[in-house]
Amino acid sequence: MGGFWRNGAVEIQPRSENAKIKIGNSVYTNNNVFLCAMNYISIGDSTRIGQNVCIMDFEAHGTNPLERSKTGTIGTVEIGENVWIGNNVTILKNTKIGKNSIVATGTVVNGIFPDNVIIGGIPAKIIKSL
Repeated sequence: MGGFWRNGAVEIQPRSENAKIKIGNSVYTNNNVFLCAMNYISIGDSTRIGQNVCIMDFEAHGTNPLERSKTGTIGTVEIGENVWIGNNVTILKNTKIGKNSIVATGTVVNGIFPDNVIIGGIPAKIIKSL
């Protein structure tokens, strides 16, 4: 536990009947982590997640102005084993983060990233290999 653990929470929301959120062994989170799935989110063993992290496998609302009350595009999120996700990170649909990677604080992640890299920025890009 870290930071303000007494005033924080981890919220896990499967938003559809078929939604799956798979969390591996020895996964540790800090405060105010939000996992929200319409389809599939997986987090590999030994992953560390900082505070104020949001992981969603879908667009919460449609992009068409006349369809804002409908769910947007649905995808998946796969986070490999032994990934370190920094504070204030947002991980969006159709993202895959390879094992042993690091996601820098404040990053917005969307896309496919290989094993053993440091990812950072808005939008996320590979900063360097490990």
